[in-house]
Order: sequence, then C-alpha cells, then structure tokens
Amino acid sequence: MGTIVKRGDSYRAIIRKKGHPPVTKSFSKKAMAKVWIAETETAIERRELAHGGTSIGGLMDRYIRELKAVKKLSADAEKSFRHVAKSTTDLYLDELTPERLIEWRNKHHAKAAPQSVNRYMTRIGSVLSTAEVLWDVVVPWREWRKARKALDKLGVTGKSKPRFRRFETDELTLIKENLSTTLPLADIIDFALDTCMRSAEICRVRWADIDRGKRTILIRQRKHPREKESNDQVIPLLGASLDIIDRQPKTHDEIFPYNSKSVEAAWRRARRQAGLADTKFHDLRHEGISRLFEQGYSIQEVAIVSGHKSWNSLKIYTNLRPESLHR
Repeated sequence: MGTIVKRGDSYRAIIRKKGHPPVTKSFSKKAMAKVWIAETETAIERRELAHGGTSIGGLMDRYIRELKAVKKLSADAEKSFRHVAKSTTDLYLDELTPERLIEWRNKHHAKAAPQSVNRYMTRIGSVLSTAEVLWDVVVPWREWRKARKALDKLGVTGKSKPRFRRFETDELTLIKENLSTTLPLADIIDFALDTCMRSAEICRVRWADIDRGKRTILIRQRKHPREKESNDQVIPLLGASLDIIDRQPKTHDEIFPYNSKSVEAAWRRARRQAGLADTKFHDLRHEGISRLFEQGYSIQEVAIVSGHKSWNSLKIYTNLRPESLHR
C-alpha cells in the first residue's frame, strides 16, 4: 500500500512494491494522491508500469549486440537500428508519452518525413517486444499504443505514399540516349522491365542459376519483410530477358557483376540528363508488373514473377492505364 506524506502545501505519494523500484509523485490535494496511488499500484500489478531509468537507446544497443550473436542482421538494418539508438539515449521507458515522443522527434529528427519517423517508431517497437520477452523488461504498452495513435493523428508519423509513376512511350528511350557509363545500363533497364527485379537482385543473379530448358532463373535471398535469408525464388525469364543474358560477357559468376549502387547512380545521371528527375530505378519494377497485367497475366501468374505473397502487397505496384483495357 502506498503512503502519503504532507510537505508544506503539497502531498507526496510514495509506492514501494517488492521487485519494483520506489515510485513517487507530488500533488496539491490529498485526494489526487490517493487516486494516483490506486491507479499506479494496479498498473504495477498488471506489469503496465515501466521501470524508471531504462534508456531506449540502451535497450537498442543490447538488441543489436545480442541479435547479431544468434541471427544475421543485414547491414542496412543494423545501420537503421544504430541511427535510432543514437537518438534515443536520452529517451526512457517510463516516458513514452505523446508529448515526450514529439519532443524527441523535434530534437533529433525534425527534418525527417512522417514515414521515416514511423519507421523509427517501428524499430523501437521491435526492440520493446524483444526486451519484454527475453529480458523480462516491463513495457508500458498502453502508453505506447496511445502515443503512436496520437502521433499518427497529429501527422508526426505516417505511411509512405505509393508511387503511381508510369513511363511514357519515349521516356525510357530518352534515358537510354543519355547514358554516360561503362555499365550495360540499357540491357539492365530492359532486363528489369522483363523480370520485375530490383537492382540488388539483378546484380546477384548467377549464370549457374539459369535453367535454359525451363527458361527460368533462381533469385537468391529475394527481399521479403520477414524472410531475410531463405527467400530464394525461381521466376520465368519472360520477354527478351534470356536474350539479354546471352549478350553479357561470361567473365564472373554473376551475370551482371556490378554494385547495385553504381547501377542506380548511373541511372540517376542519365535521367537527370534526359530531364526526367522524377523517375526512380525502382519505377521499372512498377512498370514491369503493370505491363504483365496489361498483357493479360493473372494475379497468381504475375506474383510468380514479382515475388509477392499477397494481393494487398502486389496491388501497390499495379498501375494500369485505362486504355490498356481495349486490348
């Protein structure tokens, strides 16, 4: 049971429970202190009141350290976690309120887009879930959910807006005419359209993974929100993709032995020279998927090429032109 100590004109409420550090708070009225004691003791019993002094940044550092020891963590994921960990060293488990999180955003991520802040919050949530299960840390989920909802309503966090960019007939030709690279970027562009692969996936495919009899190729470790390491997929080599492969010199294990960052940098130079700065290399994936639907392939058939597991994910990439229905 908590106790109340009168100090001058205020009342100091003190709660001491075994297995939990003391909790105190001052009030102007004794009745308010009694209500707070009852609510706080209930929260402690329900494991809803977090321990004070536990840094979110500290939990994230531990998460990175211990997760790497048992599971492979991609370079991008580790970089993202470390970025958030650095900004949360002064954010504590017992202060995950909307006000405090907005203060944290304004201090460390003022220029970040709502979708970026949402991604940082998701990283924090992943660490909190792990801390609760593996390290017996009391997480104030009620406050956390309330804070996330408030931040979303205020526009501090938000989901990424889907892109609906399709290429006009002459735009890709214009980009190809403005190439200034030793990379076979024109072939890579056409290969991306026919296979719907991402740049990193294109740069990973190997000669040994081609099945010429079935006209298929194996994509290793294809990007997936949950399956990080074992998501290997076989896709058909549609269109001119096999002919494009056969034009490449067989000097490495990889068919396109280039760094995906170099490929995208060459793309950015060409698009800028062509006056099409609003395009992205990833738009080729959107374009390729949309074209497959326009050619009459079914959802299930397109999913074999794109690698999507559900229609909800696939439809984000599906931007059909109204005139294509006249086929």
